[in-house]
Amino acid sequence: MIVPVTTFTASFLSLYYVLLSYRVIKKRVQLRIALGDGTAEFLCEQLNSGDYKQGKVEPLKNEKYMSMLKAIRSHGNFNDYVPLILVLMYLVESQDHSSKLFMRFISALIIFGRVVHVELGVRGKMALGRGRVVGMISTLTSIILLSVTAMWHCLA
Repeated sequence: MIVPVTTFTASFLSLYYVLLSYRVIKKRVQLRIALGDGTAEFLCEQLNSGDYKQGKVEPLKNEKYMSMLKAIRSHGNFNDYVPLILVLMYLVESQDHSSKLFMRFISALIIFGRVVHVELGVRGKMALGRGRVVGMISTLTSIILLSVTAMWHCLA
């Protein structure tokens, strides 16, 4: 069964996944973090600081390791949603009932949603960019549309 829209979407998202993986690896090397998100290193730095030893209680600042956490969560969040979406796309597109326009719309919506979620959302200040909301709405809308379409085809 030929599924060109799903193939294109999977290919594009796979390349984007490589970029997300690269960012995690780059941060690990830069911050010398072999495992995790840097929490252990951060706590050691805080406990060994002069302020902590002198009894000065300051809010913990994790700016140094926030970039590591952002990279890990961008990568992980992508992993949470994209496989399900690609399976649903394949199931819908392989039925030959859906229009190419619908499938292209879904492809554009999910690519847009995943990229915006990271680039204008998670990577923003304190990971609170508006892109997170737009990206998740796009992602969840894609899942809903694909799921309903797949069920509709099964009942038709």
